[in-house]
Amino acid sequence: SGTLDKCHVIGNSSGNYGGGVSGCTIQNSVVCGNRAGTTTSSYGGGGHKCTAFKTVFCCNTAPKQYGGGVNGGVLVDCTVSNNVAGYYGGGCCNTVATNCLIIGNSTTGENFPAGGGGAAGGTYYNCTNVANTSYYSGGGFFGYRAGVTTRAIKCTIRDNEDLSAYGGGGA
Repeated sequence: SGTLDKCHVIGNSSGNYGGGVSGCTIQNSVVCGNRAGTTTSSYGGGGHKCTAFKTVFCCNTAPKQYGGGVNGGVLVDCTVSNNVAGYYGGGCCNTVATNCLIIGNSTTGENFPAGGGGAAGGTYYNCTNVANTSYYSGGGFFGYRAGVTTRAIKCTIRDNEDLSAYGGGGA
């Protein structure tokens, strides 16, 4: 653990967890173009179990499983954009987010089912979830399995898309 401030974390990779950052506090930074998962599992292409303030997570990937942008952790005043997950949570998975923009993320369906283009699992307060795409269900938000809840409180959910016949373009 540690703190990153005003950093650019770009083009890194890990075998499984947090292609860009893992287990740290990050603020006023950019986490972009990172990848988690080179074998059968991947968690948090950009970040895994981090606390982030005013940070951009963009163009990261978790091709095998969860959270293309972020898996776990806490986000405040962050932007999560254009990230990809193979399974659940193209932008965020199992994350607590406040005042965040979650935009243009997707799930690929590489590991069917693949839901929650914007987010799967976690709690989202006053977030804007827009223009995300899901291969399976819940283009914007998706509660991806029994015992895991996705809560959206005072959020704007707009222009998301589910590409399957299962429904739930927004949630």
